[in-house]
Amino acid sequence: DPNAGLAIPYDFKRDVFQRVQFDYDSSELRAGDLQLVEQVAVSLQQNPTHLLLVEGHCDERGTEEYNLSLGERRAIAVVNELLRLGVGQQRLRTATHGEKIPVDESDTPAARAKNRRGEFVLVVPKANVATAPAQPLDFAPQK
Repeated sequence: DPNAGLAIPYDFKRDVFQRVQFDYDSSELRAGDLQLVEQVAVSLQQNPTHLLLVEGHCDERGTEEYNLSLGERRAIAVVNELLRLGVGQQRLRTATHGEKIPVDESDTPAARAKNRRGEFVLVVPKANVATAPAQPLDFAPQK
């Protein structure tokens, strides 16, 4: 259950924001993708009850262990930019999938480029739940 440990139930929405892409063997955000991250930051600032999961993905080259690490570095790079833009750390979480979830399974340079990405999963309160929880928002699992 993706809501396990969260203070209130949430819906998880994919493909709300455009993906950011990464160069081969890099976790550095490209100049053109900084605008995409800025759009996400603006949306989060305008919607204080929304949280965000940032996923890091890789192409199939490299070992599974290396790609999981690279995916995590990619997700962290995106989160660091969101933090720089004023989004609170408690509203953000990262996940890495390495090479496990390709968007294009072709063995071509174009397919590999598509798979080197950061994806945004918007986390919004379920419709039947009050729009603002009584306690401060925190994406960390509740104990």
